[in-house]
Amino acid sequence: MKKSMQLSVLVTLLLAVAYARPALAATASEAQASSLHVVPTNWPGVYAFTQPPADFDPLTASPGELESWGYPRRPSPEEGPDALARWSTAVSPALTRKIPELAKLEGVSHRPATRLTVRSQSTKAVAADASNWSGFALVPAKSAPAFDSVSGRWVLPTVKQPADQCLGGWDYSSQWVGMGGISDADLLQSGSEADVFCDLPGNNVAEYFPWIEWLPGPTLVLYENVATNTLFPFVPGDYLIVTVTATKFSGGASKNAVVNFADVTQGWSVAITFTAAAVGGSKVTGSSAQWILERPEVGSTLATLPDYFVDAWQYSAAEDMSSAVYYPGAPGTATVYDITMLDDSDKPISYANLYGRAVLWFFAEGSATK
Repeated sequence: MKKSMQLSVLVTLLLAVAYARPALAATASEAQASSLHVVPTNWPGVYAFTQPPADFDPLTASPGELESWGYPRRPSPEEGPDALARWSTAVSPALTRKIPELAKLEGVSHRPATRLTVRSQSTKAVAADASNWSGFALVPAKSAPAFDSVSGRWVLPTVKQPADQCLGGWDYSSQWVGMGGISDADLLQSGSEADVFCDLPGNNVAEYFPWIEWLPGPTLVLYENVATNTLFPFVPGDYLIVTVTATKFSGGASKNAVVNFADVTQGWSVAITFTAAAVGGSKVTGSSAQWILERPEVGSTLATLPDYFVDAWQYSAAEDMSSAVYYPGAPGTATVYDITMLDDSDKPISYANLYGRAVLWFFAEGSATK
């Protein structure tokens, strides 16, 4: 890949030894892993859930069984048959579970909302601008439980550079779901990267890959094989389903996470569990949930956003610790933020329109398109 990826490639042999120890000698991390259907990845402290047996049925499995196999919570009957149908797609046995390898993406970071400025505000709705984010976010009411899960479904967009900006450099964009980053910097997130290089003859060369990040830790790319620089099949037009869940809240914060990443078009999925410490993160408080298209930070500077044409999100939802479900267009007691991204000249370059309660369409404009 274009950016120098630096990998901690040591497979944790100590984990294998740990499984053979007596139970009294096991660490808390090992005890957690032993109760789940997981195997260690190449990244110490990150475990991948394995493929369930052929007779495992997510539709009839108990909540405990779903958790042990790394699946998101099943929708309640009150959410209706459409919610169950969407969930069934995400947990379908037709999706082949993969054991990912992780590698650090040097120099590229996905940050909290930068220069977030409120343009207008009503009782439960805020129109705002930011230098790096576009999309929607929810902030729970002070009396409401914190968010502990957020999910999104989107089509990986095609990116290119505007013709008059094809000067031999890179443009960067990310599409992700996460918790945190509005009122605190404790941001846990996962999504897709869509970057493009344009050489001086005018040829666009794009690359796309899935990633996770828990600030202040680095972006970690999900590979099929790091040694051969092989990414999972991942191309524009793929239909993605991503759910980020914070677990084991204590004292108002969580330091444990499960990420489910599925490429429905390509037929593969990844489910991983890890602690904040394992990936360089701090914690997550559930103080916000969001669905974002971002121009990431490269080095210490915000990247130039490519022209991504249009980015369609078919479903966006968040859950709180009492299992109540919230949507950008049906936020309940939460406050909804509608965020427009501005370029370095404070001109709009990316925004999202909301259709119904959960469908988002992102659009590039301004300097991102010309």
